[in-house]
Amino acid sequence: MHSILESVKESPGFTTGLRLSDDDLVLVKNAISEHLANHLARIEPDKVPLLQTTALDMYHTIAGQLPHDKLLTRQSRILAQTAVDAIRTTSLFRQLESQLGAFEISDEENVGRESISIRLVRPGFDTDVGSLHADDWFWKLYDFPVPTGKRRVKIWIAICCEQGKSGLILCPNSHKRDWDYSVIERAGMSKPLLSPDENPDKQIFQSKPGDAVVFNYDLLHGGMVTRGERTRVSMEFTMLIPEDVYQH
Repeated sequence: MHSILESVKESPGFTTGLRLSDDDLVLVKNAISEHLANHLARIEPDKVPLLQTTALDMYHTIAGQLPHDKLLTRQSRILAQTAVDAIRTTSLFRQLESQLGAFEISDEENVGRESISIRLVRPGFDTDVGSLHADDWFWKLYDFPVPTGKRRVKIWIAICCEQGKSGLILCPNSHKRDWDYSVIERAGMSKPLLSPDENPDKQIFQSKPGDAVVFNYDLLHGGMVTRGERTRVSMEFTMLIPEDVYQH
């Protein structure tokens, strides 16, 4: 079994140790900054210089002067094709493909291209993070079709973070059982919410910038509210692994 998939399929349901090189981390930061600036130019072009002269991890210091809610909608957080192409050249992709072979990235939002999504989490804003959930819940809720002959595996990458103060919460081995959850309406969207009666074990992914975690599509996970002094920036996407590779 591929070493990445062994931990993803069995215990603990995720694997760490993958990361972007320092040069590739700079490449990704630049791609994200360019994406945000291009989107802002379509909303409030006069604010673009402010964004461009502010470090990505200091975004929270200017967010109040920007159309934050319009800038970071679910759809607008999906990177442009040029950014996806650049990210596919990184050392992280080479690490993944060396074990998994060539793979596709999902497009569950039907934007017409492989979807890599970013998230910015300002210090102290619990509204910027998602609560504990399994990604499969969203696919079932929105009836996203799973391509024939493919299995889904998620990857999350820290771009800007403070170790232990911002990042991702993982629930080891939670993919091995079903969890009770409901569907609520929040910010005009339907979202699955873990039942308050459920109490899975949790651990913080002690990520440094560039660190990645690959995890099972049924694993419970959620965003950690940023307790540091910098904006947490991350990106994530769903790898579509051929069934024969996943089961090997």
